[in-house]
Amino acid sequence: MATRGGSVPVSANEEMPPQARATVATAERAGGASVGEAIGAIKNAGGGQLKVKANDATGMGVLKTMLPSNFLQDEKGNVALFNPENQFKIFNTEGKEIKVGNTITVMVTENGIAIKNVDSMGRFMPPKTKAEISPDLALAINEQFVNSKVPMSSKFVPEGTLPSLTGSASNYFTVAGSADQKPDKASVALRKKARELGIEGIAND
Repeated sequence: MATRGGSVPVSANEEMPPQARATVATAERAGGASVGEAIGAIKNAGGGQLKVKANDATGMGVLKTMLPSNFLQDEKGNVALFNPENQFKIFNTEGKEIKVGNTITVMVTENGIAIKNVDSMGRFMPPKTKAEISPDLALAINEQFVNSKVPMSSKFVPEGTLPSLTGSASNYFTVAGSADQKPDKASVALRKKARELGIEGIAND
C-alpha cells in the first residue's frame, strides 16, 4: 500500500493483488492502451509504480491524458512536458534539456499521478501556484509547441520580445521579467547604452 503523504515504498507493487501485478507487467511489456489499464489497476490497489517506454507514443499519449496537466514541475524547478508528438521532455531552470532514459516511472499514489524525476526520488507535479520561470526556459518550452528555431540556450533576448508561453502553459507558468513592472535603474541604463551603441537587444543576465 502507498504510505501516508503520497510516497510509494519500493515494495508497493509486490503488495498489490496478483491480477493488478499482472496488468502492470503486461503494460510494461506491451505498452499502448494497456498503460491506462495498468494505472487504473494500481490506483484501485492503493498505489504503486509503472514503467512506460519513452518511445511508446501511444502509451505516452494515454499517460498524458491521465495527468492533471501537460506541464509539470519538480521541487528543483525543473519542468517536464509532453510535446504534440507525445514525447516527454525535461528542461532545467536554464532551459537546457535533460535527456530522458529509455523508460519513465509513473508514480500512482493516494494523492494522484506523478512522474518520478530521472535523477532523484523527486516528483514532477503540476505547479501548486503559477510558477515563475526564466526567459530561456520559456523559449525551450515554446520550441516544443511551435516551429520556432530560436536558440534554446540564448542569453540574448531582443528588447520587448520576452517570450510568451504557448497554449495552456500560461496557466501554470509566468516568464520572469515579462510582467508589467517598473524597470530598475541598472536595466534602464543598460538599455540606453545598448541603443547608443546601436545594439538591437540587451543582455538578459
